[in-house]
Amino acid sequence: MKTKYKYNVTEQTVDVRNFTIETDKPLQDDCHEDIVDAICMVSITKEGDTETGTTDDGVNFKVTYDDTDYGDDSQVDWDMSTL
Repeated sequence: MKTKYKYNVTEQTVDVRNFTIETDKPLQDDCHEDIVDAICMVSITKEGDTETGTTDDGVNFKVTYDDTDYGDDSQVDWDMSTL
């Protein structure tokens, strides 16, 4: 096929992933990085995947990937200009 037109198309949905984090001590107020590090340890392709670790502040934790609520509000946008 000889290409005559080319369009840039973007499709976007909002998926919500749910995790449970259990700790032996309270997390500090500035724990955003600890939470991100923890949830990145588990596989989001396997419900129930669990990992353990320790924050830089010495808090022991267990993180579990619970599930994903898949977005059903797909938004599509396109650029009709030819390239």
